[in-house]
Amino acid sequence: AAPAQEYEDVKFSGIRKAIAKSMMNSLHSMAQLTNHHSFDAASIQAFRKQCKAAGGDVGGITLGDMLLYAVSRTLLDFPDLNANMIDDNTIRRFRHVNLGVAVDTPRGLMVPTIFNADTKSLLEISREVKTLAEAARSGAISPDLLTGGSFTVSNLGSTGVEMFTPVINPPQTAILGVGSITQRVREERG
Repeated sequence: AAPAQEYEDVKFSGIRKAIAKSMMNSLHSMAQLTNHHSFDAASIQAFRKQCKAAGGDVGGITLGDMLLYAVSRTLLDFPDLNANMIDDNTIRRFRHVNLGVAVDTPRGLMVPTIFNADTKSLLEISREVKTLAEAARSGAISPDLLTGGSFTVSNLGSTGVEMFTPVINPPQTAILGVGSITQRVREERG
């Protein structure tokens, strides 16, 4: 009997091939810079606990939803980050935040867009991101919802990753990579 093969070759699907090509293009053609920052998450965790206790739709609001809401409000103060590179010497600054959200799917990483996220409430963002993520995972998402982003958030916090370097989603100019919440000793200053 022939020995069992110790590997399997799997061809990329069309969408996975396009995603890989786009990410490789980003790495080869755009400046990649990573900054690592942390913040005290006690307040946001306390607010999440209040939401959960309230139940109903509000009870389903996650830390990730809160982060998307905060990013949607902050980006307008940084117009060069809420932008697309049109060509080598033109940047398109957006008047609203079209927030891309990286979603892991069986077909590869997809980035659906919450259009005009800066005009939506926390609850609206929470509902919309869940709808978009489910559509992306099931393969039922409209291609129109996978384009038009002005900035992307990639959140690996739930997987335990503390920090990582996300790849910019062209033609966007920046991306935010979010890691997990970790317990640290806090120095009191006084």
